[in-house]
Amino acid sequence: MHLDFLISFLLFLNLYECAPPCEQEYECPKDYQDVYSKKEITQIPKTTRPNVREMFFVHTSISAIQSGSFQKMPALEKLFFISNEINTIEAGAFDNLQKLHELEVSSNTGLEKVKAGIFRNLEQLRKLILKNNKISVIEKGVFDDLMSLEELYLNVNEISSLPDGIFYPLSNLTTLHLARNKITALAKDSFINLNNLKVLRLYDNQLSDLPEGILESQSGLRELSLSQNRITSLPATTLSHTPYLEKLFLDGNLIEELPNTFFFGLKFMKHLKINQNQLQMLPAMVLHASSYSFGPK
Repeated sequence: MHLDFLISFLLFLNLYECAPPCEQEYECPKDYQDVYSKKEITQIPKTTRPNVREMFFVHTSISAIQSGSFQKMPALEKLFFISNEINTIEAGAFDNLQKLHELEVSSNTGLEKVKAGIFRNLEQLRKLILKNNKISVIEKGVFDDLMSLEELYLNVNEISSLPDGIFYPLSNLTTLHLARNKITALAKDSFINLNNLKVLRLYDNQLSDLPEGILESQSGLRELSLSQNRITSLPATTLSHTPYLEKLFLDGNLIEELPNTFFFGLKFMKHLKINQNQLQMLPAMVLHASSYSFGPK
């Protein structure tokens, strides 16, 4: 009996070691997950199994998420569209998904526009990922119903400007990722009402400056990344309302000078990168702060 157990255990170990690792969650689906990953798939199924809470569409030929596509799937909590051929998302596409708290639509070369009404009735949504598409147009009001949203990823798109007040309804937002777009300018009120924001990433855009007072509402900000833009100067008061800032990335810009008071009051700063600029000298406060990381010259 002991020998049989030992043999079974060794066989189990051998199978475990030979099994390929699951690099992505959808590669080894669990019972509560449905995965659609064939090029032959062109449409979203009308129903799914009653116990399914998470649904993945990966490398399919689906080109449109039509209105009411998930009307008969109210139990869904997570929904992912990754590397499909989506070019259209209709208003009401996610109606009846009142339990949905995570949604991703990423890596679609044909998705250029995000229309108002797409995300209506998603009152529980906490994480929205729209990265690595070709989005250049975001209609005003598109995020108005997402009062519970905490994380928004719009990085790696073609966004050049933001509609006035586009983020105003997102008072619970903690992470806003706008990196690797084509944003040329920001209004002073771009981030107004984002009082809970902790991470703001704007690197790899085309910003030449920041308006004075743009971060007045972000007293809890922990990370600010402005790397790889075209910024030549920053107002002395840029960081005066962000006393808890821990990470600041200004590298890869055209900054010639930083005011002596620029870093005043930043007692929690752990990581600072200001290399690859045109600075002739550093503020005295930085020179005496040995804990800062300046990165390679």
